[in-house]
Amino acid sequence: MSGRVTFQGEPVSEGVVLFVSETSFGTSAGIETDGSFTLLSHYGQGIPLGQYQVAVTPPDDDEEEDASPAIDSYPNIPQKYRDLATSELVFTVTEGENHFEIDLQ
Repeated sequence: MSGRVTFQGEPVSEGVVLFVSETSFGTSAGIETDGSFTLLSHYGQGIPLGQYQVAVTPPDDDEEEDASPAIDSYPNIPQKYRDLATSELVFTVTEGENHFEIDLQ
């Protein structure tokens, strides 16, 4: 189970993708420099079938005291997409190969 995150046609080269199901199952994946990510869970590669709300957040920076990165710190991850409640990103995991193209606008 994999995907790619882009902003205005360019790969988002850092951050975290969050997938949370209607049953509150959640998992996350780090974004690679080419915008790609691979979802893993305690089920191994992949996640259970179903519908997921998705958010994309800036990377955790353990050195910063403020846990929430400033809005202008990562302009390629608009504020709207940083929260499950506002991202409006919904994807369905089905049987077989799943690849998710997440285009942040």
